[in-house]
This record gives sequence, structure tokens and C-alpha cells, in this order.
Amino acid sequence: MKFQWTIVLVIIVGGIYAQDTLIQETLLPIEIMESRDQEKEVIRLQRNHFLSYPASFDDPSRLLMKFPGFTTLNDQSNFIIFNGMPPHYTKWSLYGAEIVNPNHLSNAGTITDRSSRSAGGVNMLSGQVIGRMDYTSPSSMNHIGDAMAGISDIQFRQSYRDQQFINLGLIGLEAGIEKVGKRTSFLFNYRYSTLGILNKLGVDLGEEEISYKDFSTRFSVKDWNHGMLSFYGGWGKSNNYHSAIEDPELWDEVKDLQEIRYANDVGFIGVNYSSDDGVTGLTLNHSFKEEIRESSFGLNGSQVEGSVPTFFRLDEKLWSLMAFRQIGYLEITQFLNYRISSIDLVDDFDQVMSRTRLNLDLDLTNLLDLELQADVVYDNYSEQWTIEPGVKVSYQDWESRARLNSMSITPELYYFSGTQKLQRPGSFNFSISYEKPIRIEAFLHLLYNVPFNEDFYSDLNNQEVNPLSFTLEGQESFIYGVQAQYQFNTSSSSSLRLNGTLLNNKAQLDDGQKYDNTYAFGHIVNAQWIKTFSFSNNKHLKLSSAFHWRGGERVHSIDYVSSSFRGVTTYDYNPPFAERLTDYTRLDLRLNYIIGTGTSK
Repeated sequence: MKFQWTIVLVIIVGGIYAQDTLIQETLLPIEIMESRDQEKEVIRLQRNHFLSYPASFDDPSRLLMKFPGFTTLNDQSNFIIFNGMPPHYTKWSLYGAEIVNPNHLSNAGTITDRSSRSAGGVNMLSGQVIGRMDYTSPSSMNHIGDAMAGISDIQFRQSYRDQQFINLGLIGLEAGIEKVGKRTSFLFNYRYSTLGILNKLGVDLGEEEISYKDFSTRFSVKDWNHGMLSFYGGWGKSNNYHSAIEDPELWDEVKDLQEIRYANDVGFIGVNYSSDDGVTGLTLNHSFKEEIRESSFGLNGSQVEGSVPTFFRLDEKLWSLMAFRQIGYLEITQFLNYRISSIDLVDDFDQVMSRTRLNLDLDLTNLLDLELQADVVYDNYSEQWTIEPGVKVSYQDWESRARLNSMSITPELYYFSGTQKLQRPGSFNFSISYEKPIRIEAFLHLLYNVPFNEDFYSDLNNQEVNPLSFTLEGQESFIYGVQAQYQFNTSSSSSLRLNGTLLNNKAQLDDGQKYDNTYAFGHIVNAQWIKTFSFSNNKHLKLSSAFHWRGGERVHSIDYVSSSFRGVTTYDYNPPFAERLTDYTRLDLRLNYIIGTGTSK
């Protein structure tokens, strides 16, 4: 196993209010809950996790790797892979309404250096402004939005007091201001990348120049019934300039011979209202994203004679609505998305997705709970009306869930499908769990109508690679496994958390042939140890360490004979994904020295 060491230096200038860092919670318990129903399959990340967990980089996606079933592809990107499901089938939302991919540098860590649908180098919403992030699993009864592999919902934090703050970390320099009134609060944060600062100072960082900047803001006011009305917005810009490597001895992949210019703009505005009793909520969001990538073969900015430069452009605009009303045991929720997308010079692709949800939660006895759900779903591309049911049964320490999900066709697949009408992809999700003292859960995800073609392009695996032909068929995938987690206090000032997942991930073709998918990792293991050293009542040193180990991803085998003859890398697709890469392992460490004076810490 190969270990990668990361040293992070974080300097915080200015006080952080006691609401921000809770020293008395020395063990910082993992919170697995949901805002209304407190479901166990929803993971909530809050401020204390950002301020104490190792290798977070103020990025919510990377924090999820500490939890059962989660992993990523590599250290360059923040892909969210849950239970081996495709990371591009996860999505993002703000206050329950979907937004476009909010990540900078969406081409980070991808095979072809083209952008991914849901990941990037770092999230444009810094951990300094996030109050909480809820990841909802696909089997959850509160699974929201147009996604099949889970969705991450972000909410801004509240302003604590009138203050200005500066934060210098490994990935960025941040400055902000917050104000608190009797019924109002205001928060503004600006960030500029550390690598961008070093580039401007003339520091040589090799063949790539990477920079990003962003701002985010929120203004909220309480109404006469103590409900909260919030207005928020944000914008981010990132660039990646890659120069071709001059020494042929150092060429390992096609990218090493290319001059690449990548730029990414992303932003959002929105409004949210939430009643004080939590029975009424409304969110309206508008988000947008523009990506431009130009590449050519050359050295020092000069194009090789005879080579053809490539150009890629993606424009995406999304308007989304989420509204819910709880009436007794019944909750009614409406999701509505209107998306306009264009790729390169192709005409705009308009998508409408409507999802109306009825949810009935019944406490049958003191020990037995029953929750029933039905989603009525329509999208204008497939012109399909579907009913997607869900059910959850809880009895003492046992819980079982089953539900159907579906998602709309992505713009990339629409453009490369020609005149062919594709069916809406969907999934059936089932889980059963038992808790005390060890939480054990068995899960099954059955994906169907996943686009696939004879060139062994599959939307299950190559999330940023386009198909080579216009003939796309439906494909099925079976993902199943079991996971366990256990945590205990090793002393009055330390705790140990362990979790592990065993999984299998297979796809099936029309002829019955089965093969392992890229994300058939086999196992995912996490261990986290937290220790607090107290020197006095107001001086503490917190040590947090984390270990992550998963099986290697699967790739196509290289046909060395054909590659040597043709002069380019050629793959052997029979059988597909026959080769397993080395295991992915990382060990992280974080130290927090906290000084408390009065109410500030």
C-alpha cells in the first residue's frame, strides 16, 4: 500500500465565537441525522467537522470520506462515491433546491482532462460560510432532487456577531465580514487561491498554473412569526493553464504533450423561507455555469504543425424550486427544475423535470413506525409520467427502506444520442440495518436504463468520456454489499471510530454478459482517532487522525501489441474492466490548538 503524506498549515486571524467551535464537545460526535425526520441514512456535516477533521481543506465533499461507504477517485478531485455508485449521479442543492455543479476546476482528476458533472478541485462554497451540509443517500425517504446516487444539500451558517475575519489556509486566503441586528444578519466572504497568489509572486509550480477566486453572501431577516427569510448569492471563477512537457522522457500520457487552457465560471442567487415550526418551506434558486477548454499539441505555447486544436464549451443555466407543507402526518413537497444547456456550438437543450411528493409518516406503536411515500415524476425529454414509491419500516433497533429513484438525461448524452430517444435512467434502492452496539447495514442498488453502446462506452463508468457512436442502449447494474460502523471512547479525552464496507458492483449487457464496473472496489475501510490534550480550562490541543483504504478501481487492459503497432494506447475491451489498479490509501493528521478567553474560542 502506498501512503501519501499531507502537511496542512492553517492560520486564523480574529476571534471565532463560541457558537463556532464547541470545545466542551471534546469528542466531536459524528452526527447522522436529517433536519425534519432525523433519518439515520442522512449524514450532516456542521461547523465543528470543518474545524477539526483532517484533510478537509474547507471542502465538504472530502469530509464525507470519513463515513461508511464513501470514497473518492483520487487526491486531485472531490468526487463523491457512495456505495460504489457512479459519482456523476450525485448532485448538489441549496436549501433543498438543485443547483449546477458548484465546484471550481471541474476538470481536476478526470481521465481526459474534460470536466465532470458533479466534482472538481474544490467547492466554491468555503467551509467558512457553510453552516451545515446534509448528504442524503438514494434509499432515504427524504432523498431530494433529480439524482440517483445521492444529493448534497448546503445551507449557510448564521452570523454570530459584528466582526471582520481573515483566514489563511493551504488552499486559499479568505476575508469576510458579518453583522448581526435585532432581526437581521449579514455574512460576506471572499477567497483567493493560495496557488494563484504564489503564481503572481513568481513561484515556479511546474507545468500548470492554477488559480481560483470566489465570493458568497447571505442576508436573512426574521418575520413576525419568527420564520426566517434568507437571500443569498455567490460567484466563482477558476483557471488552469497547462504547458506541454519538453522532455520526451517524461511523457506518460497524452496530456503531457498538450497546451491546455481551461476556464470555469459558476454562480448562483436564491431565496429561502422557513417557518419557525418547520412545517412550511420554500426555496427558489437560479444557478449558472460556463466552462471553456482549448487544447493543442505543442511546446511553449506553439502549436505543432499539422495538429488540429480542440475546443470545448459548456453553458448551463438552471432555475429550480422546492416547496413543502406539512399537514399533520402528511407532507407534500414539490420539486421543479428548468435547465437550459448547450455544448460547443450545438443548439440549446431545454429540460423540464417535475417531481410531486406525498409522504405519510405514521407512528403505529411506541416501537413501530411506518412511512409511505409516492413521487409523481415527469420530464419533457422522455415525455414519461412515472410513479416512484418508497416505504420505510422502523422497529426498535431495526430499520428497512426501499424506494425508486430516477434522473433526467444529461445534456452530454442528449447531444451524442442523435435522433434516438433515450429512456430516463432509474434505480431501485433497498437497505436493512440494525443498531446496538455496532451498526450493521446491508444494501442493494439496482440501476436500469443506463446508456451504453458497443464501443464499451457506459454512463456507469466513463463520466467525462463521450461515446464513439450514436447507438445507445439501456444497461443494468447491480451494486450490493454490507457495511458496519462502531465508535467508542478509549478514554475520557479520546475516541476511536471504525467503519468498513464490503461491496460488489457488476453491469449486465443485453446478452446476459456480466462484468465488474470501474467502482467495484471490493472494500472501503476507515479509522479515525481523536485525542484532546487540556493544559488549562481555556487551552486545548486537539489531535485528529484518519486512515482511509479502499480497493483499486477497475480499468480496461492495455493491448500492448496493438498499441505498439498503432503508436497510440489501445485497450482490450474483452473482457471489459479486467484490470484492477493498486489500492487507494491515505493517512491524514490535523492539530488544532485552541485558546479560549471568555466567550470567544
